[in-house]
Amino acid sequence: MPVIAVEVAEALANTAAVLGIVNGLQSQIATAQQTAILQDIQTRVDLLYSIATDPTIGNSAIIDKINTLTALLSDDVTAILTAIGSPTQTGVPVDVSSGSQSAIQSGVWAESISDSPEYLAGDILAALGTDAYYKAQLSPISVSYRPWFWLFPGTYPVTYDFVHNIDVPNCDPSTILAGDSMFTWLTRENPTFTVSLETDGEHVILQGPDEPVAIWSFLLDDAQFAALKSGIFPVASAAPIWPGIDKVTLGSATPFSGDVTVAGPMDGVLVNILTAPSKQGQFDFDGDVSYRNAGGLAFQSDNGDDEFPQLLGFVNAIYCPRSMTQAASVKVRVTPGVTGTVTPWTVS
Repeated sequence: MPVIAVEVAEALANTAAVLGIVNGLQSQIATAQQTAILQDIQTRVDLLYSIATDPTIGNSAIIDKINTLTALLSDDVTAILTAIGSPTQTGVPVDVSSGSQSAIQSGVWAESISDSPEYLAGDILAALGTDAYYKAQLSPISVSYRPWFWLFPGTYPVTYDFVHNIDVPNCDPSTILAGDSMFTWLTRENPTFTVSLETDGEHVILQGPDEPVAIWSFLLDDAQFAALKSGIFPVASAAPIWPGIDKVTLGSATPFSGDVTVAGPMDGVLVNILTAPSKQGQFDFDGDVSYRNAGGLAFQSDNGDDEFPQLLGFVNAIYCPRSMTQAASVKVRVTPGVTGTVTPWTVS
């Protein structure tokens, strides 16, 4: 046999031997792994079995504890129902006039809450109920007009009897007039009440006419009432204009034949020129005459400051301040020989 063939045969035989060794090792490893897994499973099963059969925390122990708690709960429920007895049904009155219930009632409401002075629980309850009742009478006012019209009774009746004829003052802000003070407004709107000023001279108190007598204290002072009025009758923030003859109040006419000052306050003036020298010259506006160089006027503020002057001209003319909402006075200057009248007016 050739040498090469012999070497090949030997190599094949060696390879077969190695493969046999490898296969044997693989079989041994697989067997060892399976054995370890089975041992782990057995260990876990043994642990679970020991827990389930434990005399303290096992299944039987848990069932015993549940049965014990169930029995205790049943006993407690029975004891509670026995203590309650037969409750009064809805609509069936409870009689507390005698027996232990009456004693409990008397003991509760006769309990002294305070020693000096002594107040019993029943007295306190009655006082709270009276307070709540009378304050309930205020709800249409205190809720609707808070905080300007928060009224409260100054005194309550001595008796705790509930009465339903308590008088509530009328404090509707829509009835306030431009010239009202707080006192005149409340007096006019509450003719059956006795209205007077508190000792501070600002707050108004009202005493109702019927029994029980309720004394109401109106909480606004003069400054707060003025603030309320300013919202109803806002002060103009622009120079006045003529609103129409039916909406103004005319003052007294002051004649002039020279310089003159007319005191206000005023929202404007009406000027009527009666005579003027012919040398002044004139313009004709479709029949209305306006004189040239007849003079002028200047409105003056309440601080004594003069506004820029306006020229006189028309025989009948209207003038308003241009840089103030109301003038304290007006100063008139006329050319010699010019006569007429100046009449202040204010918006009504």
